[in-house]
Amino acid sequence: MLIGLYYFRCLSNPFRLFFFINVVALLVETIGHFISYGLQKPNLWLFNIYLFVDPILYLSLSGYFIREYIKKYLYLICLANLVVWAYLIYRNSIFNFAYFSLVLTALIITFIYTFILIDNTMRSSKGVAKDPLFWLCLSIVSYYACDIPFMSTLALEASTFIKTAAHMHIFDVNDVLGVVSQVFECLTIVMAAKEMKNYKLTNG
Repeated sequence: MLIGLYYFRCLSNPFRLFFFINVVALLVETIGHFISYGLQKPNLWLFNIYLFVDPILYLSLSGYFIREYIKKYLYLICLANLVVWAYLIYRNSIFNFAYFSLVLTALIITFIYTFILIDNTMRSSKGVAKDPLFWLCLSIVSYYACDIPFMSTLALEASTFIKTAAHMHIFDVNDVLGVVSQVFECLTIVMAAKEMKNYKLTNG
């Protein structure tokens, strides 16, 4: 967050949106933690609402980078995902976490940003390590792709798995993936700011 705030004025709109997505995630995690540990109240309803917002934000971000003829399908993908989310919330209530919705969201986001990553790498004329879009895609894919098997396990065994998860330390997987993803996010912001500064210098 500090790196994003420091470089915010140097970022183009898509990378500002990327920073905003991370701010939203931080706020949700912080509020969720406070509700659970501070107020001693259930917080799954908050994360279910976030499941509605998260794919919309990431699909909106992908619209900046994906090919024009594919953009029209993003609306259909988003709509289909929201229908699944609404059905799961209606069936299980908003107070039970919609694991399958998260798995579906992770699959969609992973597929789209993997496509952007490969497509951009093939078309890019500059070194991959200097391309902020490469690091952006890597940060997103590294988290969501590895999150799929973890959340799928929770979805299939939610009734018994959570009871033993604390002893298995399985939730540490998310923490590790979060750190790896955040390192790539920092590189994304720094590279994007550097690219914008070079663009301004070149074009006056």
